[in-house]
Amino acid sequence: MALARPTTEALIDRPHMAPMQAKASRMFRFWSAAYLACGLVALSVGAYYINAKDEGHRAFVVTAYILRIYVFLGLYFITNATLGIFASMAPLKRKRLLYCYTALIALIIFIMVVVSICIWTRTLNINGYYADMWRNEWSDEIKLMFEDQGQCCGFLSRNDSPVASSASCKD
Repeated sequence: MALARPTTEALIDRPHMAPMQAKASRMFRFWSAAYLACGLVALSVGAYYINAKDEGHRAFVVTAYILRIYVFLGLYFITNATLGIFASMAPLKRKRLLYCYTALIALIIFIMVVVSICIWTRTLNINGYYADMWRNEWSDEIKLMFEDQGQCCGFLSRNDSPVASSASCKD
């Protein structure tokens, strides 16, 4: 006579199993809610600065392209967190959604690692990057703003692409 395997519902109904499962479910929902909050923050920051009237120095360091990425990441996080919370409401019936949730988190972690490596390698030559931007890309208006607010003249020295109308260069 073979012993019958207990069904999943029977395992859930066992009193000594319920607190552990309830705690795991609460933790999953907590971290999914935190993930959702990160998405809301990223979406809010991106949308706020895209619509900001006074950009100042931010516009030259954090470009509109980066802000659009913030908006996209915010929407991605919100969608994925909502999927995870929805799937956790009935994990036995929505296993595929939980697998999808896990795969989407793994994908965003992979993307974030790649982007972090790209940013890190770019910062290894940050002076060269800004020197090139100063000498070749930025208008005199942008340079003038940096020179007047930073009380400097040129990029490295007075002879390195200064703006003649800058108050700092008129000594």
